[in-house]
Amino acid sequence: MAPVATICCRPQRREIFYEMCFKLSIWFNLRGNTLIDVANKAIFDYYIQRGGEAYLAYRPKKFEGDKSEQTHTYGFHLNLHSKPLMVGFMQSMILDYGNHIWFPELIKQLRNYNVAMIGSDNDLADAYGISLVQDVSSEMKPRDTGALFKENPFVLPEWVDDGQGNMIRKERGNENAVKQLFSVERDHPRFGQK
Repeated sequence: MAPVATICCRPQRREIFYEMCFKLSIWFNLRGNTLIDVANKAIFDYYIQRGGEAYLAYRPKKFEGDKSEQTHTYGFHLNLHSKPLMVGFMQSMILDYGNHIWFPELIKQLRNYNVAMIGSDNDLADAYGISLVQDVSSEMKPRDTGALFKENPFVLPEWVDDGQGNMIRKERGNENAVKQLFSVERDHPRFGQK
């Protein structure tokens, strides 16, 4: 519902960009969920040649017209039929979750995004839309967003010192344990000494 990583640089060699994308697919364990615009066939070849075919998402048939002649196995084709559908999802997500987008470049591109423009320079906005298409078209069970938002999933984890120089993750809803941890630290005979 909100992006967690973006790649918005243009390396001198396209293979470096492909490698960065491939690394993100692996890092976030996007098996079967890396949906890519079919306009760039070379990135598909890059994934397949390096053993990453399992990370590629199948063609989302839900976004094809009745008379579609698409035959590619992986990827998403931005065309006059699929782009308005994608933009509709983008608008809904921006209204519902836009306050959780913290990437300034993406916000800038979304502000001047044009539905009629195919092949625009708003590559990051296109990537955001394509990721939403994959979210909608993946064959997962419906999510209960009410249960999801009992705890805010967009809050980043907090880290606290355990009193021995180690940083530990502060558990949500476990404030008493953290207070207890600090009270143990305060009771230490060397507390406050340098």
